[in-house]
Amino acid sequence: QDYADAEKYFGMSIKNNYKVASSYLGMADAQENLKKIPEMLKTLQDGIKATPGQNVKLEKAYSDHFAKEGQKFQKANDIAKAAENFTKSSQVSNKQLKARGLLSLGTLYFNNGASILQKATPFANSEKEKYEAEKAKALADFRKAQDYLKQAATVEPTNEAVKETQKQVADAIAPLVEKK
Repeated sequence: QDYADAEKYFGMSIKNNYKVASSYLGMADAQENLKKIPEMLKTLQDGIKATPGQNVKLEKAYSDHFAKEGQKFQKANDIAKAAENFTKSSQVSNKQLKARGLLSLGTLYFNNGASILQKATPFANSEKEKYEAEKAKALADFRKAQDYLKQAATVEPTNEAVKETQKQVADAIAPLVEKK
C-alpha cells in the first residue's frame, strides 16, 4: 500500500531489466494510486514499447484508462472529449481492445445522432428547414458511426456487438436517406 515506495522499486526493476512488463505494470498502478495520471500513461506507453509481444496487460491498462475517460465525457455529453478518449483507447495493437475502442466511437456517434433526431422530431411538420438541418446533422453522425463500426468489423469480424450496432445504424439511416 506504500505506492511511493512501490513506484521507486518498480522503477529500479525496470532499470535492472527485471520482469520488465510486470514492473512497468506495477509502476503504472502505483502512479495511478498516487494520482499521477500523466506519469502513469507515459509509463504504460514506455512499457508497451519496451515489451513488444508481451504487453497485453499494459495495453489493456492503457486502453481501459481512455475507455473510462471516454465514458465519463460521454455521460457529461462532451462528445468531442469522449471521441478523443475513445480514439486513444483504440490505438493499441490488441485486436479486441482496438475493436472495443472503435465500437465505442461508433456507439457514441450513433447515440448522438439519435439524440439530435429525437430533439428535432417535434418540429418536423412545423419548421421544415430547421428539421432538415438537424436531420442532416444526425445523418452525418450516423455516417461517422458507420465508418467506425466498419473499421471495428475489419479488426474483429466475429464481434457480435459490432454486427448488431452496424444493423441498428443502418436501420436508423434508411428512413433518412431520400429515395430518388
